[in-house]
Amino acid sequence: MRAAYSPRHARTAAEAVRPQYRPQIDGIRALAVGAVLLFHLGFGWIPGGFIGVDVFFVLSGYLISGLLLTELQGSGSIRLGRFYARRARRLLPAAWVVIVFTVLVARSDASPLQFEHLRRHAMSATLYVANWDWASVERGYFATDTAPSPLIHFWSLAVEEQFYLVWPVLVLASVWIARRTRWSLCAVLAATFLIVTVVSIAFAVASAPSDAAFYGTHTRAFELSAGGLLAVWFRRPRRRPARRRWLTHVTAVVLTVAGAGALGYLVLEVSGSTGYPGRAAVVVTAASVLLIAGVDLADGTVPARILGSTIPVWIGKLSYSIYLWHWPLIVFWKNDLPTANLVAAILVASVLSYSLVEQPVRRQLWTGRAYWPVAVTGLAVSCLLGLLAIPLALQNSPQELQVLAARYDIATPPSSCPYAGDEWPSPSKSDACVLVRGTGPTVLLVGDSHAQMWAPALIRIATTSNWRLLSMTRSQCVPTDFTIARPRRDAAATTTTMGQACTAWRHVAYPAAVERYDPDFVVVGARPQIYDIATRAGVVRQADPGFDRLWRRSWQQPIETLTAGGAELLVMAPVPTMPAWLSTCLATPGRPCNVRAARDADTAHAASAVRRIVRRAPRADLLDVQSLVCPDGMCPGRIGGVIVHQNRSHVTATFAAAQAAAFGRLLASRGVPVAL
Repeated sequence: MRAAYSPRHARTAAEAVRPQYRPQIDGIRALAVGAVLLFHLGFGWIPGGFIGVDVFFVLSGYLISGLLLTELQGSGSIRLGRFYARRARRLLPAAWVVIVFTVLVARSDASPLQFEHLRRHAMSATLYVANWDWASVERGYFATDTAPSPLIHFWSLAVEEQFYLVWPVLVLASVWIARRTRWSLCAVLAATFLIVTVVSIAFAVASAPSDAAFYGTHTRAFELSAGGLLAVWFRRPRRRPARRRWLTHVTAVVLTVAGAGALGYLVLEVSGSTGYPGRAAVVVTAASVLLIAGVDLADGTVPARILGSTIPVWIGKLSYSIYLWHWPLIVFWKNDLPTANLVAAILVASVLSYSLVEQPVRRQLWTGRAYWPVAVTGLAVSCLLGLLAIPLALQNSPQELQVLAARYDIATPPSSCPYAGDEWPSPSKSDACVLVRGTGPTVLLVGDSHAQMWAPALIRIATTSNWRLLSMTRSQCVPTDFTIARPRRDAAATTTTMGQACTAWRHVAYPAAVERYDPDFVVVGARPQIYDIATRAGVVRQADPGFDRLWRRSWQQPIETLTAGGAELLVMAPVPTMPAWLSTCLATPGRPCNVRAARDADTAHAASAVRRIVRRAPRADLLDVQSLVCPDGMCPGRIGGVIVHQNRSHVTATFAAAQAAAFGRLLASRGVPVAL
């Protein structure tokens, strides 16, 4: 006979797991959201606090799978309309309020550059595809090089919503299979969830570390399905009632303590450099399963009673609201409020959201049996917000669009030319890239991004002047002879720092290029004054007494190396760093956006030092490109209608190309043959 699912099995399984409210589950929610909150507040002692999200995933998989199985046990089927309506009423309204609040605050108090990103983030958050939005951009969850998005935390909510959409259908498919095979429903569900778990773990381990692995639904599904496996285990049919209650009690204590202890260890040891999710997330998931199993196996144990006490339960009930509100408030006001006040603001906002939005909508609004209209209405409102209201609210003006376009107006080498550190081969195999194949003098461009940003001007000049223009620019690799004291982003994978790799490369690649190409002129650009210097005795920081002496001495070796073949060396003076408010100023019609060059005292000091160094060196001279950016000591935001700065310290590629004639006159004044 077919071992299909039957009400007899339902009654037996129902004895194992109680569908009623379990306060200790809220206690687990409190632990998870507390870890996330502490991590996002910036406490360095809890580098793995972000794994609280993983605990939520496992808990959601356990609870939702349990709810679906309980409904099957009671009626033999799942009412999809009721399921989706309950999820919509539970989750969507509070999320809409947070998204609208974030949009309104950001619109009144953010820069145009943030508007562009926030528009996309708000749209993807409202439509619950935020995880794939973040997986598609080159900025990871742990990145610190740009301003954080106030809606980045919606990536995890998107994963859960996608889970809610698919999981009931998967359970119904398992019911269909069970009714047509000799397998029981629990066996089919266990096999299905196990397949999802194994495949998802394979994806997570194989693709980590990457943004796609961190944010992807396919790489997080195993955490949710692991919770589903636990739900199936507790709801499996049992042929005889459980005995030896003392053994169950002891097992529950051991599981709870083991799970909580493992998670406590992991929040202190796991960090963004561990290639998360990968294998670390598998361990986190296993620990979460142990904790949930322990507290749900016997709710009378001491650990379960602690988790089910008043404060953890109160925080757990607020956990969804806390998670929604904490990150926008941190992004907007962390620098303005003391941490205690910020936490108080998060709790107040969460309580108000829970009391005035989350609970009233969930308990009172539209409580009839018209479930599909509720679900469809939720979907319609999300689409209207995400596709119409938010794009209109964050519409950019023409001036803002120009500023946004300048943000991406970067002078990059041709795709065939290496530029980033990991694009260059070993030092002995590195070779200069040919930008212009002329038959006139050979000009070699070397340095970091502050040399590369002037390449559009040099290419135009080389083309009209028949130069052979070569390039050996390497991002974040200064030509001066010191090792930058800054670790690689993948520091966990290697002991070689970015600065050490640059130094080793420069010592071989520069002399080889000079010997091979015998350049007539070498143009150098860099901004080395912003880096600390790594020495054998330790790191010398910019404020230390010996920094200036080491920095000045670091120019001697590249000057000697690059002029060894008789080339004339032309060092471009560093340009001033612009204030952060400049982009906002440029986006505001009618505002004068001028910055005095002297405002950046550090760059002025470095430019003065470079001028003295090259004047004392034979066959070296200074190219005062600062006069192109800041004529007469004033740095306009626009020159000739063109936005000057791509970011605070680099000029746009358009501006560099537009300054080709003026740049050529500077070169000609230093004896370089230029066709003016």
